[in-house]
Amino acid sequence: VQLSLSVMLSSAQWLRKVVIVSACIGGVLQYGLTLDYGEIQSMLDEYYDISTTQGDTLYTWLNLGCCTLSFLPGLMYDRLGPAATIAVGTAVTLAARAYQLSAGASAPFENLQYVYLILGLGSSVFNVVGIFAALAPWGDEHVGKVGAAVQVALSLSFSVQSSAATSIGKFAPYMQYATLFTGCAGGAMLVSFLVLRDSLRIAATDSSLLANDGEQPRAGSGSLGMIWKAVAQYEFVVLSVVFFASVGFSFSFLDVFYAHITTAAGFTGGDSVGLEVVWGVLNLVGRVLGTLPLDYTRGLRWGGVWTYMLGSVVTFALALVVLVVTPVPSKLQVHFANGIAALGYGALLAVIPVALRLHFPQEHLGLLYGVLYVWTGAAVPFWGLWSSIVPGSCSGYACYRFYCATGCLGMLVSCLLVAVQALRESKRPVQTSSRLSSTEHGKATA
Repeated sequence: VQLSLSVMLSSAQWLRKVVIVSACIGGVLQYGLTLDYGEIQSMLDEYYDISTTQGDTLYTWLNLGCCTLSFLPGLMYDRLGPAATIAVGTAVTLAARAYQLSAGASAPFENLQYVYLILGLGSSVFNVVGIFAALAPWGDEHVGKVGAAVQVALSLSFSVQSSAATSIGKFAPYMQYATLFTGCAGGAMLVSFLVLRDSLRIAATDSSLLANDGEQPRAGSGSLGMIWKAVAQYEFVVLSVVFFASVGFSFSFLDVFYAHITTAAGFTGGDSVGLEVVWGVLNLVGRVLGTLPLDYTRGLRWGGVWTYMLGSVVTFALALVVLVVTPVPSKLQVHFANGIAALGYGALLAVIPVALRLHFPQEHLGLLYGVLYVWTGAAVPFWGLWSSIVPGSCSGYACYRFYCATGCLGMLVSCLLVAVQALRESKRPVQTSSRLSSTEHGKATA
């Protein structure tokens, strides 16, 4: 009888966790409403009767809220918890959408800039809460599997929202759809977090990583000191460089690659669509490969998150090497570079939240993740400038080899730092369980 009761309680707890993950998947799908801006920009420009340059300006404001200010949602998540954070994020996003709907096509452009800043910030809330609240209820032995499920949804979010925008075809009904989707996703997350708050709280107590000195953190005591310890860790320095040199470059690369490099290499519109489809599929595969096997390899000497991160950066860098060493790449070579870049890109973006979850105090994951995306917000325009610096005598595809070479150099720096961290971790004693004790964690990170 006791065994049956234990099984029933375990099954019920497992089901509660699955409900939380399912709600979080809806949240990361909402994030796709930011990612699909390129697909809806022509509709937006026509609706508001603005120029392409003005549309690009709105995209800049969207990115400002989504990346550069993403530390704000992270700080809210750490301080207020997932329920309050998603409630505020949903309310603010719906308020911005309500203004769009009520003002219509006559909305002043200056006001639209603030609207898209708020929409970007709101989507960042859905992204941060969706990723980390999904991981929170689970022990370390399951974070790879749960991370894979969330990352697959995040990868599909662009396709889901782009397909919806294409099917709708007009900007006014698209805004109505975006408003409805945001309300449903935010509402589902809020209800699940409130109803199942005990699961989140128990998981946070059970699975929060300890500070580097091995002491259990106390709520409201020494928080600033803990944050500083986390930021000062070599691991966080490595992640900061990876976000600036690799993640930031990859975001810039997507724009330059599909807008300029493929055209210079002789690809037409139809061919480029094929490249994007391949990218979407292999990006999804990369996200699975970068997280799912972790639960089964972390006990091995070279099976930790840093080895996966190193592999993902090396994979992306290999794509850049192909584009750099070939004076004029064939279509097959471009397809090859596109495919392996997608694999590396997907794996890199997927493994980073899991690395944070496993190596940093869970009480500050939101802020740390947001700070890392500040680096990305600064990196995208930096790498974009390099794409406009070309040798004076170049023409066509050759003009972009220098840009790819600089990106390759950034990837090399990332590889070296991640390799050092992977080597450091490989020398630590292999744990027989998925969770270090207080004393063990203090010794391992000393």
